Amino acid sequence: MFCTFRSHRCTFIFTFVILPVVFFALLFSNSSEDTLPWSGVSHDNHTFLVLPDSNWDYAVLRNLSIDGLEFASFNVTDDVRAVFNVVPHQTRSRAIRRALNESQQSDFYSFVAIVQNAFDRLSIPWCVHYGSLLGSFISHDLFPWDDDLDILVHGSAIELLSKLESNGSLARNFQLKYIYYDQMHKLFLSERPLMTAYNWSWPFVDVLPYVNVGQFVRNVDRSRLHRFHVPKSLFYPFQLRPFGPLWLPSPRRPWEMLSATYSHYTSFKCEENEWSHITESMRGGVLAAGCRSLQQDYAFVWRQTANNITIETLWLAERPLYSFVYHQEYSSCKHCNPFVWKFDSYYKRYNSRFLGQLLQI
Repeated sequence: MFCTFRSHRCTFIFTFVILPVVFFALLFSNSSEDTLPWSGVSHDNHTFLVLPDSNWDYAVLRNLSIDGLEFASFNVTDDVRAVFNVVPHQTRSRAIRRALNESQQSDFYSFVAIVQNAFDRLSIPWCVHYGSLLGSFISHDLFPWDDDLDILVHGSAIELLSKLESNGSLARNFQLKYIYYDQMHKLFLSERPLMTAYNWSWPFVDVLPYVNVGQFVRNVDRSRLHRFHVPKSLFYPFQLRPFGPLWLPSPRRPWEMLSATYSHYTSFKCEENEWSHITESMRGGVLAAGCRSLQQDYAFVWRQTANNITIETLWLAERPLYSFVYHQEYSSCKHCNPFVWKFDSYYKRYNSRFLGQLLQI
């Protein structure tokens, strides 16, 4: 039975007793080859889910790090997946509206699961990025005001998707269609009616390719301001991250990747998109709000980190919903806790030099 966390006593115990015990148990482990006392497994390849229930149990999420540089088959057990049933995804705020209603939200996650299954079966290396990675990093979900998925795939996958679309097997085997339009690659459901003015349907995923260049990784984006050129150590190996009820692969060091990609921005702000992807039209009366004012209605992630250990806790108001213990430190994450997120200046400058050279071409 999950604790409701309506009492300050329950919140205090979880924050100042349980999490510090887990944190210091990991912190003073002898080496990465040691095993954790309660699990008997190496914590190099595991992330630990800390559930705020009456027994304070620890559940192990297996195979979260890619076994190799670019791709692995991911499996999340049903008991772990069930944890997300307690997260109130349908809370709403008057300050910033939720973009998807309950039915649309269900359609969206079902579609993403279809894409994930297709890429798994086709052995396509991929990860979430752009606004979708930002949402996962800050709220473990699609931002409430967002309505589409942004992913990166290895450049070789574009040719494969185009071939499967041409011979009909993409729709026949995976219920998906692929289209290239205005320098953008998109995937959407093959059986959905198309939008009147466009050759795709909602929900869809924007697919952008990346390529390996020596010891670096680059993306190929029609917006030059969103291009990155980063060391492989920031990108590989992929790790699974929570994305609403799903677990999706993400770059190894998400905040550094986001800082490089959004090097022309200083910080993150809570504001609606001007464009609705559901109708492919401009929204009227776009809203913005101080992120702090949204914490009673929308959940945010808080982090504690030291010595290659990071604890991520998802909070809704004064209620901690769950925590993850990663055997990885976000060393540059000095300004990535609510409610002021500032992109890492080193990787902003690093990528800005690359963009400066690119814009002169």
